[in-house]
Amino acid sequence: ASVSSAAPLSGPSSGSTRVEVSGRGLANGVTCVFSEQGDDQVGGNWTHTVAATVASQHKASCTAPGHSASPVSLTVYAPDGPEALLQTNFYYYSHPSLSSLAPSSGSPGGGQVVTVLGHGMRASGGLRCRFGADQVKGTLVSPSEVACVTPAATQ
Repeated sequence: ASVSSAAPLSGPSSGSTRVEVSGRGLANGVTCVFSEQGDDQVGGNWTHTVAATVASQHKASCTAPGHSASPVSLTVYAPDGPEALLQTNFYYYSHPSLSSLAPSSGSPGGGQVVTVLGHGMRASGGLRCRFGADQVKGTLVSPSEVACVTPAATQ
């Protein structure tokens, strides 16, 4: 058996991200191990083994368990031995929370930069701000700040 890729390699800290594994010769017994080496003085090591659901010789999937926002090791193992087929990182992130936005009003013509503050924001390719029924692309300034430009008001 061999594994050529696993995706996605990130998911929310709540868990439940379905990681798709692609390769050749996949069979029942493939496992995904999510692990983190920790300081034994402050909590030790964290390891969670997940049995893969094998859809075909070329596709399998594992569901990521919950974990705090941080990178962990993801290792995919063959069913017939200790051989690691793939070793990579899986990144857990927290869901963003918003604390404020400014300014709270602007010109009906649009073009006003609105700053959204909070924490846990990240660039995901789908970062958006909604103004009524209109959505505009957001720009990640930092993990605690997103900027959006208001659209012109619609009637």
